[in-house]
Amino acid sequence: MRAPILTKFVTLAIIPSCRGECAHGFTGADCTLRSCPTGVAFFDMAEIDDTAHLQTTCSGRGQCDYKTGECVCATGYVGIACERTKCKNDCSRRGTCVSMRHLADSTRNHESLQYSYQLWDADKLYGCDCDLGYAGYDCSLRVCPFGDDPLTLSENDDEIQLLRCTASASNGHFVLYFDGKASSAISASASAMTLKHALQTIPLIVDIQVSYTTGSTLCRDDGMDNIVYITFTHNPGPLPPLVAETFGMDPESVVEIAASTSFGMLTDHNGENHFSVKGNKENEECSNRG
Repeated sequence: MRAPILTKFVTLAIIPSCRGECAHGFTGADCTLRSCPTGVAFFDMAEIDDTAHLQTTCSGRGQCDYKTGECVCATGYVGIACERTKCKNDCSRRGTCVSMRHLADSTRNHESLQYSYQLWDADKLYGCDCDLGYAGYDCSLRVCPFGDDPLTLSENDDEIQLLRCTASASNGHFVLYFDGKASSAISASASAMTLKHALQTIPLIVDIQVSYTTGSTLCRDDGMDNIVYITFTHNPGPLPPLVAETFGMDPESVVEIAASTSFGMLTDHNGENHFSVKGNKENEECSNRG
């Protein structure tokens, strides 16, 4: 008798797959996974010259939770796509957490110059812009006073900066920046006392003396020059130059500042030269005595 022939059948489980594209917010072979937000990559491989930092899940700085569709960011990164750095300790509530783009657009440097920043990380790298009197990467440090060393006797010159405004006294105004901070509005017809008060609205200026060489009106357009002497009596130098920005003044209006070694002189309508003075007093933390 012949032995029976056994036939073995194997049942294959066929996993269905989605054809076409998943609905927005979903991914995976069967579209059951939630997709996470994407952002410009902090680090990736350049495809060709000058082509990098492409869009990637969680900006390459976090893990995607495919159940919730949310990014779990690495330490130091925040945002729905982990797209920006986190400010340490929320700037200790003594400053503002800002992007590099915002910092460039809203502040001026020590020389009161303003720049723009528009590279790939302009809205990704954040840092603390500390309030006046605070410093450190998280604004947790107090700034100590700076002053002239009382035990050195050879450096005694106060900084003197010169200003000349050629403009109609009836149109517009300007502001003066010192160390990146702006004064209140200054009218073209301002007196010496008014100019002094406007400059002292800058919190970095302790005290100054202001004097005019001609008349009592700041700006002139009659062919005569009013050379303004601004003496910094309580800000040891050398100091950054004042920088003027005009608003609503005639196009031919000019506000000149003489304060640097390369441009430290103004010549008036009589041919007389007026010279600025660079301060040489020390400007040291705790006046070098603490």
